[in-house]
Amino acid sequence: MRQFIACCLLGMVQPLSASAQPAWVVDTGKSSVSFEYVESGKVKSGAFDTFVASIVFDPALPKEASASFVVDTASIDLNDAMREGVLASVPWFDSERYPKAEFRLTDLSPAPGGTYVADGMLRIKKTELPVQVKVSLVLEDGDARAKGVLEIDRRDFRLRDALLESIVSVGETVSIGFDLIAKIGKQ
Repeated sequence: MRQFIACCLLGMVQPLSASAQPAWVVDTGKSSVSFEYVESGKVKSGAFDTFVASIVFDPALPKEASASFVVDTASIDLNDAMREGVLASVPWFDSERYPKAEFRLTDLSPAPGGTYVADGMLRIKKTELPVQVKVSLVLEDGDARAKGVLEIDRRDFRLRDALLESIVSVGETVSIGFDLIAKIGKQ
């Protein structure tokens, strides 16, 4: 997969508490944000090449975690310049007017099997809605790897084109995957 979904262009989040929480320095060259959707009955995939992630997390204090992922919507990569241009234009992402999509963590809860449930707000264009994603996290020797898949209904975020969809069948569900590699340090 490509460098991450530009879940990200500039979004720094401060720790939620006064305690000094470890900050993750995300390696965007090794990390990725990808997506899958169905077009004309076939699963298609893509990624966002430009993103920024800011994560502050201590496994002993998950409720005090903070995170923000900001993606450059124009950095969409489908290995097809025509489709990329269509999705960056109006009425899809409308990247000229809305160059960023953002996820902000609102709550993090431990779950069985070394996973967490991350609640947050996802903003695409003018629409901001609550979302939830299960995150697997591996911490080892100062390194961290967080992975998860978030499913959204693209219509909820006004990602649709009635004219195009009258010609080409496009599935309603989009699966957004992330695989973040980071070093843990102090902010």
